[in-house]
Amino acid sequence: MRLSCPSSYRENDSHAVRLLRILGAQKLSALQRIYGGKRIWIPKRGSRAPCAICRLRNECVDVWRSQGASVAAISRFLRISPKTAYRILQMRNSRLRRK
Repeated sequence: MRLSCPSSYRENDSHAVRLLRILGAQKLSALQRIYGGKRIWIPKRGSRAPCAICRLRNECVDVWRSQGASVAAISRFLRISPKTAYRILQMRNSRLRRK
């Protein structure tokens, strides 16, 4: 699940209110300190993302692809569609070309 982590809590922000209800004030505050204002990926329940780098899905796709894993295998393991995996790889390639 991708979500935008709000950098601050506002009562009229339904997204922040939902996160507060799910996580509680202390955990939401910690999440905001680390990821405030950024989009983050939270694995679905039962996800088989065992390593620390896999918590950042795009980096995980990049690393496994550079190690020779197929897009189909990456998709199955992370439980994302092959189209999403290709989109992530395409974004990475376009960033590399700009440098």
